[in-house]
Amino acid sequence: MPPYKKYVSKDFVIEGSFLRLDDKEKAWLQIDGRMRTSIRRAQETGVEIRKVQGNPEEVAAFQAFCLNPDDMPPKLTDRYHFYFAYLKKELVAGILIVEVGQKLFMLCHASTPIAKKNNIPSLLIWHVVEQFAGKKFPRLDVGASYRPSLQNFFMGWRTQAYPMIMQPP
Repeated sequence: MPPYKKYVSKDFVIEGSFLRLDDKEKAWLQIDGRMRTSIRRAQETGVEIRKVQGNPEEVAAFQAFCLNPDDMPPKLTDRYHFYFAYLKKELVAGILIVEVGQKLFMLCHASTPIAKKNNIPSLLIWHVVEQFAGKKFPRLDVGASYRPSLQNFFMGWRTQAYPMIMQPP
């Protein structure tokens, strides 16, 4: 038998965040209090959230402020759920959710500085909970990130953790 060679990994383990969709009231109590506060503050702004079809004009409008426009699929099918947030009739944020097996996955979530200031990104995620709670999908995979600030945001939505191996950026 050849001698054992030590493996030096550059990968690291991080925890992803599932957000329960089976029970909206339990989800509300389990998410971090800062998320609940953000949702309440965003609701006070009068923001309007609408489901959109994802036509080329809507995708282009979203990609204009999306930090990862390459994550957008070339064509949206009926597995995708796309929501826009409007503040004073101006598009300020969006979220793209995709059905993956028995769960929903947050594929893209982007917002303008004014949306961030008004906590609208949090309200968009909660809107997904309200739309899907108690229906076909038991959870939303909010994700994980190697960026500490984004990982902290994702962890605020966690009702269940899962391990994920990531490569360094």
